[in-house]
Amino acid sequence: MPKELYIIRHAKSSWLDESELLDIDRPLDVRGVKDAYGMGIFLKEKKVIFDKVFASNGIRALHTATIMCKEMGVSLKKIIVNKKLYHPLKQEILEVIQSCDDKCDIIAIFSHNPGLADFAFESHSEIVDLATTGVVHYKVNVGSWSKLDFKKLEFISYFKPQRK
Repeated sequence: MPKELYIIRHAKSSWLDESELLDIDRPLDVRGVKDAYGMGIFLKEKKVIFDKVFASNGIRALHTATIMCKEMGVSLKKIIVNKKLYHPLKQEILEVIQSCDDKCDIIAIFSHNPGLADFAFESHSEIVDLATTGVVHYKVNVGSWSKLDFKKLEFISYFKPQRK
């Protein structure tokens, strides 16, 4: 089975009580929660099932992963919190992916900009920014995650929430 990668930016976060909260602790706002549910439903309709999910320890990224996985019917036990994904560089994202067990064919990364946008741009130059709750889907042209580099990512699609 060919491998697939989904990179997903956290949903819209709240800026309320900004002075009292550390950035890592910022929650989702109402629109963010709604968008996370919507994108989870969207991926479920496309019959996407993640084998493994890596999420930043930032509350907004972890909450986005939890909501989307619940909507998709993906077990929350598949979510691995990885501190490297909190405001990562594109190379750190790649390293997390390279560490994945080869038994996993479809993985997802929930993280933050600018690292995710840089990762997406490196592999597909038309993606300059990643919207909140934006999902980039790749086919991975490699048998082992450990052998992955940017040249072995084949861009499939970019989805973002449709707002009225």
